Amino acid sequence: MTVLMTIVTTVSAMTYTQARDEALFLTDKMAYELDLSYNQYEAVYEINLDYYLSVTSSSIFGAYWSRRNADLRYVLTNWQYDRYLELSYFYRPVQYSRNRWYFSIYTHYGKTQFYRDRPVAYSSYRGGHNRSSSSYYRGRDFDKPINNHFKPRSNDMPPHDGSSMGRPSTNDNRPSTGNNRPSTGNNRPSTGNNRPSTGNSRPSTGNSRPSTGNNNKSGTFGGKRQ
Repeated sequence: MTVLMTIVTTVSAMTYTQARDEALFLTDKMAYELDLSYNQYEAVYEINLDYYLSVTSSSIFGAYWSRRNADLRYVLTNWQYDRYLELSYFYRPVQYSRNRWYFSIYTHYGKTQFYRDRPVAYSSYRGGHNRSSSSYYRGRDFDKPINNHFKPRSNDMPPHDGSSMGRPSTNDNRPSTGNNRPSTGNNRPSTGNNRPSTGNSRPSTGNSRPSTGNNNKSGTFGGKRQ
């Protein structure tokens, strides 16, 4: 019976690698929407990692979920915490069904969209702050933002591919260099006859105008921000 219980627990719990990567993705989006300071970002990552490392399929919204909320209450400002409670993909970030974990954040953001560099804790922290009886984050300074209410941003930072942390994706944020300039082959007069060729004297109507598909847009954003 002991062996059987161990097998069941192992199957229904996350591995460290999965927990770390999912905590990073979730925290990155919380930093983006809640405007977390640097110190808040580090702390929220630790809290999310602790929760993912501790949660099992039978205790998703149990003691460790409550502890996560209590720890975040010390780290976030009042308006940040109220906003956190309003967004179900932050407040209830995970489900377990048919032997698989499901993360609701992916219904709002693409899997390769990141807004910040990895926190320092991503490489150094392996969990455990939520194991003590009192909150590790109580009484600490997190350089909380001055804003006391939610303000939608007018100039959002474009997302970048997680494989090149810290820099926007060059595929989406720059105009295409292939078709934005008039064709150099057909737009100049023919040098052989000293007179403009009547066939090619006009710029090509196919490529002389900027492409309207990608040139007027920056990066693709996460989408359903509430």
